[in-house]
Amino acid sequence: QTGGQQAGMAALADEASYAYAVFGNDRNRAVEIPAADRGALAGWMENRLHRRVGMPNLNSAGFQFMGGRVVATRNGPAGMLFYNDAGGRRIAMVMRPMIKRDQNAKMRAYSEDGIAGFSWADRGMGYAIVGALDAADLHPVANEARRQLRLRA
Repeated sequence: QTGGQQAGMAALADEASYAYAVFGNDRNRAVEIPAADRGALAGWMENRLHRRVGMPNLNSAGFQFMGGRVVATRNGPAGMLFYNDAGGRRIAMVMRPMIKRDQNAKMRAYSEDGIAGFSWADRGMGYAIVGALDAADLHPVANEARRQLRLRA
């Protein structure tokens, strides 16, 4: 840590949980660009993150893509994708370049204030899947997202 601020994977987990707490329960405006405009969303995120982004299809894990937005973090811009299941449960995937630390990191679990999450990093890009779900329900979804993102690289 520098200056009392988190860095690396700890920061990514904190940023994802905070962004989910702000936008995850917004039933009207969680996303700025809907799933129907997936290409525009990818272009916007890639422009802001200066990296190619992946948008996993999580239908096989029971979650349908809703769309996304770009959010600010202490470590620069991050892309945030939202997914809903048939029961109305919402999860988000947050992604951002990892600056200087944790360019590659194994998946790890975290939980705070009723929000569970799994974060990892591959080839300099950090990812976190978060939601107000039990970790046991969220872990297979995170594994599927990671599998698809690795295939894409």
